[in-house]
Amino acid sequence: MLAVRANCSSDGVVKKSRLIDGTRQTLDRLRVARRHLFVCTNARSSGKPACGARGGAELAIAVQQQLLARGATDVLVTPCSCLGPCFDGPNAVVYPDGVWYGGLDVGDAPGLVDHLIDGKPLTAKVTEPPGDSPSDPEQG
Repeated sequence: MLAVRANCSSDGVVKKSRLIDGTRQTLDRLRVARRHLFVCTNARSSGKPACGARGGAELAIAVQQQLLARGATDVLVTPCSCLGPCFDGPNAVVYPDGVWYGGLDVGDAPGLVDHLIDGKPLTAKVTEPPGDSPSDPEQG
């Protein structure tokens, strides 16, 4: 896409300069996350345990602080609303890996950071994605 910008010099003469979107310089400035952690920080319980009240927000902050301390620039942490399995929270998911975590606390931040940077899941806290667990045969 080509865009043209008009610039005025001090004498009022219009000069045109071209700006080209999509150039290598623009692409170099865009950063694509290698991995992205979403942490439930939902504060509303609606009768279920809420991840935010159970330490989800503090976990997201702890992970972000450790990523900054390690100089990681190609991974992201995003606080989000409900991820679904409220009784297992605080919950989180790492994309594009599709690894779900449950029962997290601030002490799990180093393990989550290792997953984001090195790709090694925190196996002790890995859970099934919502809806993937086998249904209870008694519930039909």
